[in-house]
Amino acid sequence: MSRLIHTWLALPAALFIILVALSGLVLSFEPIKETMAGASVETGQMSVASLAAKVEQTYQGIEQIKRTNNGLFVVSYASDQGYGEDQINPLSGVKIQAYEKSALYSWMQRFHRSFFMGDNGRMLVAIVAFSLLVLSISGLCLMVRRLGGLKHFFKLAKGSLSQKLHTELSRVALVGILASTLTALYLSAMTFSLIPEVSAPELDYPQRIQQLASAPVASLQALQDVDASQLVLLEFPYAGDLESVYSVETLSGAGYVDPTSGHWLDFQVNSSFYQINQFIRALHTGEGMGFWAIFLALCSLALPVISITGLIIWLRKKINSAAFGQKQGLTIQNFSSSQDANIIVLAGSEGLSTWRFAQEFSQALISSGNQVHLNKLNQLEPMYAKASHVFLMSSTYGEGQAPASASLFLEKAQQLNLPETCQVSVLGFGDRQFTHFVGFAKQVEKLVIAKGFKQMLPLTSIDRFCQASLEAWIEKVSGCLNQSLCLKLDKKTVTPFQMQLAEQSSYGEEVNAPVRILRFKAGINKVAVLNAAEDTELSFETESIWPKFEVGDLVGIMPPGSDFARYYSLASCDEEGMLEICVRKQVEGEC
Repeated sequence: MSRLIHTWLALPAALFIILVALSGLVLSFEPIKETMAGASVETGQMSVASLAAKVEQTYQGIEQIKRTNNGLFVVSYASDQGYGEDQINPLSGVKIQAYEKSALYSWMQRFHRSFFMGDNGRMLVAIVAFSLLVLSISGLCLMVRRLGGLKHFFKLAKGSLSQKLHTELSRVALVGILASTLTALYLSAMTFSLIPEVSAPELDYPQRIQQLASAPVASLQALQDVDASQLVLLEFPYAGDLESVYSVETLSGAGYVDPTSGHWLDFQVNSSFYQINQFIRALHTGEGMGFWAIFLALCSLALPVISITGLIIWLRKKINSAAFGQKQGLTIQNFSSSQDANIIVLAGSEGLSTWRFAQEFSQALISSGNQVHLNKLNQLEPMYAKASHVFLMSSTYGEGQAPASASLFLEKAQQLNLPETCQVSVLGFGDRQFTHFVGFAKQVEKLVIAKGFKQMLPLTSIDRFCQASLEAWIEKVSGCLNQSLCLKLDKKTVTPFQMQLAEQSSYGEEVNAPVRILRFKAGINKVAVLNAAEDTELSFETESIWPKFEVGDLVGIMPPGSDFARYYSLASCDEEGMLEICVRKQVEGEC
């Protein structure tokens, strides 16, 4: 179920996820930039009264001083040239630079929130966030299952480059993605009034009893008691207006200060709900949390890669699932019921590759005159009355676990009864680079032996759908059934490239774990040129031209006398003039 949800939700949502992630990446640069550009004020270093006094020495017509969430101090003022905003050094009150949000930031912010589609766009963004949340949870379940449980959660992923990137980046970015999606849904819920929006305390504007001239701001006791690092906003009284007062907003609350006495006229502490709300906003935007903002930027950068590699994995599975049979699936002719069939074929597959082969194999059995029943391992029945042969085929998922369509098999098989003459064969598909190669198929064979069923053939392990191994197994089955089975395996025609072994090094023999490094050079081609006029022949040797390859690419090597390739990961590139592979001795490996 997790795989189905993960796949079919990711396909339609991928493009929107990439767009939201990239816009979020651009937005995350703003808090990082402001955090790095701001002159910081440590707790206890200066008061708001001292800050305001220093700013008054530089600016006239001050309207307000604010501290942004990222720690920048900004003064807003009115002058003969008009209204202006400057970023200042709080320790000196001197201008650093004009303060203005970039046009790109404002544009990207609107795009990130609504795709420029108003409320409909905000609803779409909320759906994308929910989809990403579901994908993260379903992906986590798949990852834990693939790696063999929570205790192996931090184990390095194996598989193709796309699978490794998809798993490793998802694991690193998981916390950031979950935090971003959950906070996005919370903010969306506030936007659509599903939960109440909490704002700073709203106080009634006070009435001054004594309307006297304002005292110097540095002497105001209430402002002296407020640390500058806690400031959010300080609004100055209107010039010449004896009724106006200082308005102060801090991280802990908001209030008004009398400009003459310097005492608080009113102050209200922020509610816990408001503080939680502000923390949730900060978690989503990264504002005021420098290292978290950098982490969010990296997570946003990882999301497009995760989406694209996921798409590549899906496409490869679709291609592999068509390796045996037509793309739209095979139609089994003369299909028999489970109680009438003399041959039962049960298959377990995480994708579709094993199932495709089971279909091809069943069709070949039917063509040879057998009554065949094909089903998934999870659909095992307690009894097959007329069965003479049972074929159990399965891939392995993660660390020796059952694939999706075989998760119930071992439990159901405890109740299985077969005719005394019935013979069972187990065929396992897997990849030798994984530690638990055909691990589930081994569990199936162990159960078959424990139940006392007769075996037609011992467990046969197929590495990466090796066609030579499959053909050998089919030939053995044909001999045991005394039938000629004809399966049209989909073989790809490739042009081989000649190589010669140039160097080799051996390691690990002293610890009984032999490893050999093999380095090949381009093969030598012999060329003969006939001179008809002089009736002579010239012969010379030329070196083959290297194909293009990079470190990590797969190379299929066919040893002399073999007609199938064995695949290795390359440890060199074509520019080095050598093709280097590492060969390990494997249990049950072919030599």
